[in-house]
Amino acid sequence: MSENVFAFPAAPRPQVVRHLNRLAVPTPDGWTTDAPLYIWPVDEASGLYQDWEPEDIASLEYTVGHRPDWGVQINYRISRRVQLLAFAAALLEHGGVAVDDFCGHVWTVAEIKSDVLIKGARFGEGPVR
Repeated sequence: MSENVFAFPAAPRPQVVRHLNRLAVPTPDGWTTDAPLYIWPVDEASGLYQDWEPEDIASLEYTVGHRPDWGVQINYRISRRVQLLAFAAALLEHGGVAVDDFCGHVWTVAEIKSDVLIKGARFGEGPVR
């Protein structure tokens, strides 16, 4: 089963696209890596917040200071979580945050890099038992 992460880089979209072109291999729909990770841009028009809980959107807005109108979706398998951590940290190296499918926390790059446990979970991984 695959999981998703949504990254919201602080850099302007054109700069993020250039950065993604360096980090991954461009495809017709986005980018991919050897891991594999599948990456594509998303925005409100393409349903960015379609399946989000209202409190998760509010938490993102509070952390960022506004409602981001675009982001980067990363699809991965749990068995490739280590590659996800490295990729997300590289993508957000100039600032920004990410949200995963598991705990509703808005993750900073420092939290991702340190693999900290928050709300019983780590970035990109379900609750630790």
